[in-house]
Amino acid sequence: MTNERTFTAGEAGLITGVNAVTQRDWRRRAILPEAEDGWVRHTLPDLCRLRLTKAMIEAGVPPGSVVSHISDQFLSMMQSALKGAEHPEHYTSQFALIAKKGEDFYYVGAVGIDDVAEKMRLEVDPSFHSCIIINLSALGAEMNERFNLIRRHEQFEQEAAKYFDGSAT
Repeated sequence: MTNERTFTAGEAGLITGVNAVTQRDWRRRAILPEAEDGWVRHTLPDLCRLRLTKAMIEAGVPPGSVVSHISDQFLSMMQSALKGAEHPEHYTSQFALIAKKGEDFYYVGAVGIDDVAEKMRLEVDPSFHSCIIINLSALGAEMNERFNLIRRHEQFEQEAAKYFDGSAT
């Protein structure tokens, strides 16, 4: 058994902006994996997947196509971005690139800010008529800020409980 922190669907909603009802709908439509035993506990990679799924849908990727475009590389970069938000001086921005041709979307890759233009020039077929660029670093920083709000709220509740239980000095 791992000691990794897990989050309820409600906490995941506060951190990612994807409420529990939408999470349930996405599981029903196979956009997210099914919950085991009917209870959902999200890990950090799950939170990254939720937020990235939301960002891709907001950017125009059809919900049914999102699953095939969320790569382990994207998720790893978002987790790094979460950690990088605590030490921004040691972190460079990362972006996900997804190209569009007609009604189809194609995974291009994840790159640093200095490589976006080069990756687009070398690897995107000229017949693609648009490209979605998602700032993974910004998503990670946003999630980190929301997570810290939850952490501060939990600390406040613990202190309040001590005070009202009479155990505070």
